[in-house]
Amino acid sequence: MEIEMKIKQQIEESGLSFEELEQITGIKKEDLKVIQELPADEVLLHELVLIADALNVRIENLFEVKKLKII
Repeated sequence: MEIEMKIKQQIEESGLSFEELEQITGIKKEDLKVIQELPADEVLLHELVLIADALNVRIENLFEVKKLKII
């Protein structure tokens, strides 16, 4: 199974700056910039919850699960 993260896309669509997100989430803007580039298995659940809440989106909007290929 592959999980594609959509954090960067959601941040861009929100129009919020990293400074604003830092104030809302309590996550340093430098860390937010790193988080948006991380693979799914390296992003912490509480970070996803904080970011989703700040962006006013459901947590499910921050990632997409690709279909599992069975060979």
